[in-house]
Amino acid sequence: MTERKNFAGAAIIGAREHQEDAWAVLPQPPGDPAVRLMAIVADGLGGHAAGEHASRAAVAGFLKGFRETGGTPRERLAEALEEGNREVCRSLEEDPARSGMGTTVVAAAFGEERCDWISVGDSLLFRCRAGKPERLNPLHTEGAELDKRAARGEISWERAREDPYRHVIYSAVLGGRIEEISHGDSGQEPGDVFVLASDGIETLEDDAIAAICAEHAARGAAAVAAALIEGVEAGKHPHQDNTTVVVVIPPSGGKAAIPHPAESG
Repeated sequence: MTERKNFAGAAIIGAREHQEDAWAVLPQPPGDPAVRLMAIVADGLGGHAAGEHASRAAVAGFLKGFRETGGTPRERLAEALEEGNREVCRSLEEDPARSGMGTTVVAAAFGEERCDWISVGDSLLFRCRAGKPERLNPLHTEGAELDKRAARGEISWERAREDPYRHVIYSAVLGGRIEEISHGDSGQEPGDVFVLASDGIETLEDDAIAAICAEHAARGAAAVAAALIEGVEAGKHPHQDNTTVVVVIPPSGGKAAIPHPAESG
């Protein structure tokens, strides 16, 4: 685990043979001083070591792009994603045996009063406020489309939940054209807890995630991150995926300084 009072990251391998998630936190990034912290989680695809290479390449490129790009937070996130995609492409060129690898990405830039975010694939961004969870980013999965159809009454909720292709991803960072990219922003209020996570966290219900955030936030981001991982492990899911969480608790009023850069994978 890497931690400071306002942010922390933690990860487990779960029932998988390899850790294919990667993450990083960049406090006080160069450029616009209004951006107090940037965080990213990537979940590699492709099996064996290929997914690990993809997620780490995307995170490294993303950090480089965010550091070196100017403009609004949204513009910086978009350019950082493109640099992450280019880095995945370079990794593929270095070793053709990695063909087919890719990664999901969710990243957020936190200011004094607002969080801007960008995502590709099925990694998640939650905002937990007053004990209630809100998913901020849409998932680029067949399951998300099935749920929309169920909400419109086109199919039953049972069919949507039981479809064997629910977890198929239709957009990812593959080193080429990205099929779909989602952007957005969220207000920040005192007491908010933001959680960036790979999809392994979905063995926890959203309400359980919010309850953990509410219970442990007063002790800091590290306590929340540890409790989330403990909650996933307690489920003892036989096919538990890699799970990575990055927890950010913006300082009340956004005035507290966040110290030197910290990154991890």
